[in-house]
Amino acid sequence: MSTKPAIAVAGLTRTYGSGDAQVHALRGVDFIATPGEFVALTGPSGSGKTTLLNCLLGLDRGDSGTIEVAGTAVDQLTYEQAVEWRRTKVAIVFQATGLIPHLTGEENVDMVLRIRAAMDRSERQSRVAEILDALGVGELSEHLPEEMSGGQRQRFAIARALVAEPTILVADEPTGELDSDTAQDVLGVLRSESERLGTTLLIATHDRLVATEADRVVTMRNGQIGGADPQ
Repeated sequence: MSTKPAIAVAGLTRTYGSGDAQVHALRGVDFIATPGEFVALTGPSGSGKTTLLNCLLGLDRGDSGTIEVAGTAVDQLTYEQAVEWRRTKVAIVFQATGLIPHLTGEENVDMVLRIRAAMDRSERQSRVAEILDALGVGELSEHLPEEMSGGQRQRFAIARALVAEPTILVADEPTGELDSDTAQDVLGVLRSESERLGTTLLIATHDRLVATEADRVVTMRNGQIGGADPQ
């Protein structure tokens, strides 16, 4: 496994608004994650977790600092380059699952493999069935998202993220709608896939279970790693 960091952030700042309305979302963040590491990113609401994730993914751009993810200088990418990079290198799970409503669960997951054109149809079907069964939703593969519970939709979103065997998986509260037993099962799948593939997991969460399962817990406060509360 490579000794080069999977994620390396240095001096990252991000401010929204101006004048008295300024919000300093990130205040000089330095952060490193190694290949295959499972990192839980914790901290109170408004601490900067989601802003950091968005910058790491090229969905937002910092005001200063550098970001390298999976060997790519994300802060230097154009919009079009960032779209292509996310498509091929990283997987994302947000609080809103983003499943396409007119596609079945299986089709939502398979779509990722079809876009990447990395497998033939039989290989795709086998891989999709494998990951859906591992997440305990194989029997729902022909259901539309509206026919699923919130927790079931979230498991399909996680399956969609894992199915293409990403280098980096970034998630924002992926267990928020899951009961504790299901969350434990999902975290077990995430960890086993991470260990098998060398995938780096970065999960922003308020869930103590995620923090317990992670290799390392990184806490954000007031826009900094381990920062103090504002005075």
